[in-house]
Amino acid sequence: MTYAEKLRDPRWQKKRLEILARDGWTCRVCYDTESTLHVHHIQYLQNHDPWDYPNDLLLTLCNLCHELEQDRREMESFLLDTLREHRFMLRHIENLCGKIINGEISPL
Repeated sequence: MTYAEKLRDPRWQKKRLEILARDGWTCRVCYDTESTLHVHHIQYLQNHDPWDYPNDLLLTLCNLCHELEQDRREMESFLLDTLREHRFMLRHIENLCGKIINGEISPL
């Protein structure tokens, strides 16, 4: 079954409606209630069908915010490729993440 076919599967449609209702039929980023809404997979899990994800990995987004999140995925790949090109190893990346989590590094 293709991914597009899985998104038409009744199990996904049921899960999708549950998430939309949970989120009050509102984009969780910009609070839009008028645009087309999507249920976004925050993270993809290998060997999982769309309906098998835990609810905390699913989020209601409007069309624009969903497109921006898709762009973010491309940026994530670019970031990882850049780190690899500059010879960052796993321990360097773990250290960097730890500093971000601890508030030692901030985007502001």
